[in-house]
Amino acid sequence: MNNIIWANSAPTGSQIYLYSGSSSFTCTYSDIQDGWGGVGNIDVDPLFVDPLNSDFHLQSASPCIDAGNPDPQYNDPEDPANPGFALYPAMGTIVNDMGAYGGQGVLGWVGVSEKPAIKKYPESYMLFQNYPNPFNPKTAISYQLQAASYVELTVYDIAGREVASLVNGYMSSGCRAGSILPG
Repeated sequence: MNNIIWANSAPTGSQIYLYSGSSSFTCTYSDIQDGWGGVGNIDVDPLFVDPLNSDFHLQSASPCIDAGNPDPQYNDPEDPANPGFALYPAMGTIVNDMGAYGGQGVLGWVGVSEKPAIKKYPESYMLFQNYPNPFNPKTAISYQLQAASYVELTVYDIAGREVASLVNGYMSSGCRAGSILPG
């Protein structure tokens, strides 16, 4: 209730994705991009102040202002200096706004922030150039993995003899390890 669900990504389709076999989901008095059935729901750009810089306050022309659940128990806190109007950061009258800045508890709201970017991994493994090169008596070798997998990293000399076994085991994705070779 009283949510703004906008510009997110679901595995398929709408902003809300229900896994197969999950029970029902009810959402009311919310602004949901691509729409969602429910009392008081809308599908209109919420007009955030500056979403690219994580400012999710509503602009004064936002359709989400005074569009939340109209039951008085959810009213925005009233501005004592301006009776009938909401105390900032809520906006409009005391009728609840949709989103994080309206309704009861607005003074103790939990901040809204963007989900941290998902680390991007290479499309396959990467083995980086050793450093220093040439080396004597030691060098560092690093690698990176797209997915968790078994890794075996062995160094051979020019005659094909094994010099060192640096890694031999299961490593997590994104792992970047440096190993030192004796000279």
